[in-house]
Amino acid sequence: MRPAQQVLDDLRQGDVLRQMALSDSGFLFDPRSGQSYSLNPTAVEALELLRLGFSLSQTAEELCKNYTTDPEQAQSCLESFVHQLGRYLA
Repeated sequence: MRPAQQVLDDLRQGDVLRQMALSDSGFLFDPRSGQSYSLNPTAVEALELLRLGFSLSQTAEELCKNYTTDPEQAQSCLESFVHQLGRYLA
């Protein structure tokens, strides 16, 4: 399995993250494929931060400020989320 950072870099290079339409309610639409996805509030916040250019560790730190979790757990969950994005959006 490729490192999450490499998956994120690929999504950013292809401008995939910025092409997605994301609503406040968690509705994510991929205009390239026509597929739509439903994200929970934590995933919405993470995706918004990643779209702004935050690194994985910066995003994990920000999530720790808003949710009761430790940095290692946030980082692990974030990496899993990025891998899912890579599977569905790449």
